[in-house]
Amino acid sequence: MPITVLNHEEAINYQKTISNSVTRELVGLVFGTLVNKWLKGDRPIESFDALFFVKILEDAFSSHEVIADLLRGGTIMWPET
Repeated sequence: MPITVLNHEEAINYQKTISNSVTRELVGLVFGTLVNKWLKGDRPIESFDALFFVKILEDAFSSHEVIADLLRGGTIMWPET
């Protein structure tokens, strides 16, 4: 079964609609890296939903204060489960 990128065009279009420019550029950086790896033959073992991935990136990169703290050497405190 061929490995495919699901919702690729939708992911590109969604990324363009992210209103915060910093978040949009961070999402674009990671998504672009993914696409470049894919084009070079470095692919996942299963089909990949690009739109789902871009939405997760948006959620993660919307936390600008957390990212700024990480860039200063901070750490993420994950809740214990």
